[in-house]
Order: sequence, then structure tokens, then C-alpha cells
Amino acid sequence: MLTADEVFQTSDGILIIQESKNAEDDIKDGLFKLLLYSSIDNLSLEGVRIAFRTRPRLTGEFKGSIELPADADRLRKFCEQNALNKVHHDRLR
Repeated sequence: MLTADEVFQTSDGILIIQESKNAEDDIKDGLFKLLLYSSIDNLSLEGVRIAFRTRPRLTGEFKGSIELPADADRLRKFCEQNALNKVHHDRLR
């Protein structure tokens, strides 16, 4: 069975299908699921079409938060704040 970690609705009515992961193997699994979810043509509940988005959420002990895509300066500051190395920085770009 394929299930999402979290599903919630934003204040503007968009349904968010979110995968929350914190280990590299789990992240790969979550990205695969998000790829599948994002290929859905349309989503409806009781015959009413629902706008939706998919997104990953990294969990763990991070300082601050960031939404991707992010501008270069914001991404650099987040990486510095969390002592992320160049490899991690490049993966977030």
C-alpha cells in the first residue's frame, strides 16, 4: 500500500501531500513517492476536483527553515546556520 506521511489543506484550499523524512534511504523513498503523487492528473473528493501539490519535508535537528526552491543567498545562510557542507548545499540547489 502506498501512503503519504502527511496530507493537509492550506488556507487557500490547496491539498498538500507531504513526505517527511530524515535519513538518506528514507529520503530516496520519499522522493520516489512524491514523483508518483505528482504524476496524478487530477484529484477529487466526492466528485469535487481538488487542487494539490506535493512536497518533501526534511525532519531532524535543523535551525530555522527553508522552502525550496530558494534564492542562493537564503540557501547559503541556511547551510551555514546548520553547518551543512558543500555536498549538502549542492543537493539542495
